[in-house]
Amino acid sequence: MLHSWGSGGGIFLDGSRWVRCKPGYLSLVRVLAFFGEIAGLCRREAFAGHLAPLRRKNWFVYAKPPFAGPEAVLAFLARYTHRVAIANSPIIALDERGVTFRYKDYRRDGQAR
Repeated sequence: MLHSWGSGGGIFLDGSRWVRCKPGYLSLVRVLAFFGEIAGLCRREAFAGHLAPLRRKNWFVYAKPPFAGPEAVLAFLARYTHRVAIANSPIIALDERGVTFRYKDYRRDGQAR
């Protein structure tokens, strides 16, 4: 199981090692999946409960100027801002609580879900 820091990779939850992303990617895809011991977090209420203690903390961000300048940062972020996360065709429903869509579950031999 990996935990992503959103900085080009993720660390195993046991702290044993860092896994880099492919060049040009912000995070590892598999850290975004809920499975195993954290599968219950896919429920909205469970996830909100998991985040609740973090909302009470005072967070401080340490940031340094980018090595290659602000243009390099914008070029990096631009790769993500103009991509569509999901096409319209698999969307079944949309309301103020969320989006319902069809997808293939590749853990179950590509079955439609």
